[in-house]
Amino acid sequence: MWYPKRFVSDFSNTKIDRPIFFLGNQGDGITLISRFFRRHSQVVSVTGNNKYWTGADEMQRVMELRLPYKLRLSGKTLSTDPHHSKYFQPRSWSYGIDELYQSYHNTEKDFSEKDKVMFEKAIREPLYRFGNGNNSRFIDKSQVYTLKTRYIQALLDEYEPYFILFTRNPYVTCARAAKGKAGDMNRYKFLSFDEKFNLCIEHWANCMETVIKDSKYLRNFRVYRFEDFLKEPKKQTKDLCDFLDLNFEEEMLPAPNQFIPFGTKYGKRWYPIKQEINKPYLEKMTDKQLDKVETRCGKMALEFGYHKDWKKNI
Repeated sequence: MWYPKRFVSDFSNTKIDRPIFFLGNQGDGITLISRFFRRHSQVVSVTGNNKYWTGADEMQRVMELRLPYKLRLSGKTLSTDPHHSKYFQPRSWSYGIDELYQSYHNTEKDFSEKDKVMFEKAIREPLYRFGNGNNSRFIDKSQVYTLKTRYIQALLDEYEPYFILFTRNPYVTCARAAKGKAGDMNRYKFLSFDEKFNLCIEHWANCMETVIKDSKYLRNFRVYRFEDFLKEPKKQTKDLCDFLDLNFEEEMLPAPNQFIPFGTKYGKRWYPIKQEINKPYLEKMTDKQLDKVETRCGKMALEFGYHKDWKKNI
């Protein structure tokens, strides 16, 4: 975070080549898959390269002060997100609720030259610091960008950005987030579980419906299911590498002999890969809860291959 050269350089000679944005919701497994790709010799994130591949990987917060307002997700220090009298910041599973998501949704209509310059510099800086010449590719997994794909494409149009949406069974993730796995739901102690559950359902539905609608305007977009990566990590990683025009490297995949960098947060999100992560949540859900998710999210969930019959989703 402390890098004096940023004050005297705009890194304008550093090449931006097809930056990659992983999209989805908190808890959708994006941290694990992001680490696969951050171990790639060509890939750079906001905090390092394949030599340090487990640092913070969301520019929405790491570079909050250096990003346009529309590309930030406010942390605990600043409160620069859209205001709401009840659902305070920071947000992780509430920016997509019915009352807020339109305030976070941005398209090419929001383009400004100032935002373009700021965003380019924010991407060039880690490429300059951690990259390997003009061969490097920038990757990020800021989840709020799920609502901002058209805006990001407009800002980076000449660099041909890639957008990858990762999904996880919403019958699991909405309940999981409402139980406190989502930071904001854990802080909203004035709400009952049912109230939190309703908010999480709204958030999932609005974020997924928005990104799928917006994908029609994107040049490079693809959807992957987290569950498929857990079952066939090599096959899915190779397929995504092909789409991103990256050579597959065996070292990208979790293995028992790999060294986890010192100070790693969520150090267990690596080896061994746990395949049946959904089962404990699904077994505890009531029919009423499953029905509630299906009512709002069922149609979109089915497009991703998720069913109300949880036995089909393990």
